[in-house]
Amino acid sequence: MHIKYPEYDKSLLSLASSILKHYGAESTHASYPYIDHLLTNDYMNVVIMLFDGLGTKILEKHLPEDSFLRKNFVESFSSVFPPTTTAATVSIESGLSPAEHGWLGWSLYFSSIDTTVSIFPNTISGSKGVQAAQYHVARKFLP
Repeated sequence: MHIKYPEYDKSLLSLASSILKHYGAESTHASYPYIDHLLTNDYMNVVIMLFDGLGTKILEKHLPEDSFLRKNFVESFSSVFPPTTTAATVSIESGLSPAEHGWLGWSLYFSSIDTTVSIFPNTISGSKGVQAAQYHVARKFLP
């Protein structure tokens, strides 16, 4: 079995740090020099297309070489750990590692309300969309 570890110097976290750096925002993590170089042009907008669970091997196998995504592909990145949808998305949005932002998985138990919450939709896990609270639980109790 081959274990793949996150390459934090070339990860979603370093990508977020490069974008924060480009716009003059503070980041506590190292940026990715290749992306820093690409951002030396004075772009008004930077678009990140994050396809959850879609790796480059799948793109290469199923898309023709002249397809939009293949022709405009710039770089692949390692995810963060844990490599969950929630942890990766919040790392891109915040520039923080999962250990810093605490959004580790889709559902987390919050002892303060004695409930397991699906944190993106803020619903009680296993319910059919029942709100966990009148406030967003994860935003209130996680860093």
